[in-house]
Amino acid sequence: MENIESDSADPFGLSEEQADTDRLLRQLLGTAIADRYADFCRLSSGRLPLTVSRPLAGHALRELDSLIRDVLAVPMDARAVDDREQEVCRRKARRLLKKMGFDDGAVQRAGDGLKPRFSHRTQIERITGRLGLAPDSDVTKLWIELNETYGRVHERSFHERLEADDTFRAQYARRFDTVVRALAVQLQDRYAALMRRAKEIAAMPPAKGIKLFVSEIPGAIQLHLYFYENLTSHEWLPFLEAEGLLREPLPDAQISSMLRLWAWPVGRYLVRMASSNNAATRKIVERALRALKSSTHHDVQRLGLDIIAALPAGEAATLADVVAGWLTPDTAYAQASPHKIIATLAGTGHVEAALRVTGAVFQVFERGGELTAFFEPVMYEHYLNGAVNELAKAAPLLALPQFCDLLLHASRTDQRLGSVSEGDYSYYMVGSLTPGQADGGDILSAIIRAIVKFAVAAVEADPSSVRPVLEVLSKYSPRIFRRIELHVLARAPAAAPDLADKFLTDTALIDAEWCRQEYGELAKARFPHLSDDRRQRIFA
Repeated sequence: MENIESDSADPFGLSEEQADTDRLLRQLLGTAIADRYADFCRLSSGRLPLTVSRPLAGHALRELDSLIRDVLAVPMDARAVDDREQEVCRRKARRLLKKMGFDDGAVQRAGDGLKPRFSHRTQIERITGRLGLAPDSDVTKLWIELNETYGRVHERSFHERLEADDTFRAQYARRFDTVVRALAVQLQDRYAALMRRAKEIAAMPPAKGIKLFVSEIPGAIQLHLYFYENLTSHEWLPFLEAEGLLREPLPDAQISSMLRLWAWPVGRYLVRMASSNNAATRKIVERALRALKSSTHHDVQRLGLDIIAALPAGEAATLADVVAGWLTPDTAYAQASPHKIIATLAGTGHVEAALRVTGAVFQVFERGGELTAFFEPVMYEHYLNGAVNELAKAAPLLALPQFCDLLLHASRTDQRLGSVSEGDYSYYMVGSLTPGQADGGDILSAIIRAIVKFAVAAVEADPSSVRPVLEVLSKYSPRIFRRIELHVLARAPAAAPDLADKFLTDTALIDAEWCRQEYGELAKARFPHLSDDRRQRIFA
């Protein structure tokens, strides 16, 4: 082992070799064990501003040693097997102790102490043997020697500083480092034993299996992925929830850069459980997502949206605020689930929830001085059309004001319009409002066409809706809203003849270039029904 002092790749004490060991541990045994190893290395380095660091480093060493032995004991056949005969003997011993007057705690401890177990030496020899190391190998002997001397690590003194000094590093740190690295290297070729154990536990009744999963299966992503892939029963879900295993994974920037795997393995299981016919199962899924509302973990958000998309519409609707909370300008957005959620909610009458999700998915924001969204402009228009078609069938009049507000926000965010009067900007954003016209895949034009779609759909479904539609549009000052009013009113002028006449006789509109086409549409529809004096006024 190279000297820690002279080979530092980390200002807090990890050498290059230790950093590589840390990487192996993260891949093979997960974040929790690797973090403990890294902290042990830092405590042992003597670089941390601690005076009494030796007891802390010693405790970290013993805990890490115990964790590794616990994780490897079963898959490496290094745990003593209990049997029925021994259990009967222990039961008799407990009854006898009870008669002798010992309290329940003492009786329980005595019973636990009588359970069969290997000595540390035997367990270490079993583990190293299964990993391909001989009983008399340097690593095996070194590991046994360390276990026999751990007690001295915690020796107390009122007359020494007890720093993690060169002596501590020579006696314990470097030797234990050698053992840990050798175990990690050997484990790479024998990792199937841990995978088999994960699959065995997944096949057990959950009341029994959950205890073994928590105590034996480390947090390595590939182990958990394999475990949850083999977990098909919904009966496990309450036990996983009770153990806090539905939360987001431990933060680990190194894992995300090393492994191209999904970092929230339980998420895939929850996607399957969201489709369950069992209402109680889905309720647990809903609670799990509600608890993750503030999570910024990419895989929690990505799989969380898949989970919500798999739930029945009524239950998905209650989680619309969770979707909206996850979709922020910093979200790494690249999936189809939100569009499926919008279609499902709108198609089943959960319009307010659908609109909340729609607002989150198609929000616009400024980035690098430009108006942007989760998608490139062409794809923004493509996805928006799909959502608008669903909402236009469900409740166009309800969707209309939200999209009017979105257009106003987008226009004020777009710096290209900074020198253009707000009353005029829309004139430059879209040509004809007639369906089928293209405007180059611009975000603003896509929103404008959505507003037109909602307004027209409302009037076509019920001509009397023309008044409430115009009432909504009239609250916005930019000229594009006047154009849309003319365009929509031309569809049902008889439903609001007073408004049609008012627009047609407005001298500011008659020869205005910016609304020429829309004014013409209304004139064709309404002009034949005007009185002679009104026609003459327009001609004049």
